[in-house]
Amino acid sequence: MNTDALYVLLHRIEGPVNLGAVCRAMANTGFANLRFTGPLDAQSEDARKFAVHALPLLESGGKCRDFAELIRGLDLIVGFTPRSPWADGRDLDLPRARARVDTALAEGKKVGLLFGNEAEGLTNRDLALCDVRVALPAHADYVSMNLSQAVLIALWELTRARAEPIADHPVVPDLADPLEKEALLYKVRLFLDRMEFLDPQHPDRLWREVAPIFKTRDWSRREMQLLLAIFSKGARRYEALQRKLGEDAPPEGDGVG
Repeated sequence: MNTDALYVLLHRIEGPVNLGAVCRAMANTGFANLRFTGPLDAQSEDARKFAVHALPLLESGGKCRDFAELIRGLDLIVGFTPRSPWADGRDLDLPRARARVDTALAEGKKVGLLFGNEAEGLTNRDLALCDVRVALPAHADYVSMNLSQAVLIALWELTRARAEPIADHPVVPDLADPLEKEALLYKVRLFLDRMEFLDPQHPDRLWREVAPIFKTRDWSRREMQLLLAIFSKGARRYEALQRKLGEDAPPEGDGVG
């Protein structure tokens, strides 16, 4: 995403705390182009206080005289508002608006994300000049959102489009080879034989159902080691138990007669 071609537009902003917080939200998400109208400027003490590390962004922000200057030179205007005055097909949810912005930026266009006054939002006249209108998801009982929070949500959604992949190449697990899989099958078959799980008269009948459970899956080498150890130890324990039971059994002929 070309972040240099995206602008955050604040129309008639009045709260210096919000102005500073918006600058922080932009810095946190990697956006740097700010334009705003209203009575505030970069010298506002509270705005500077709440901008914190984003103070350079505030100082470089473009203070505009009016709405016309605010949107000048931009190809796509996305207005954020909880209300929709017209059913004209310009209303998009946040994911679809993000796709629209992504496409415009990929085409080399300049995009403005427009946010209105803290108390009144955007007027119908403002919204009429927007190419797209977006209502940020909020609870139905309280759709009004703090200005800086609204900006952060919108910018965060856009950052998802330019998130770096976790790795350039998928991690290939260290899988057991066919010989190791055969060794596991041998151990399983031996264990089941000793446990007398298989029918002595027709042992292959049930084995044909059991074998694919272990044969068709790709096991990692670690999984293979664990399974081999489980069945080997299980077989040894079973044999030891059988011997103990044999030793504890009374000798033949010692019964009471």
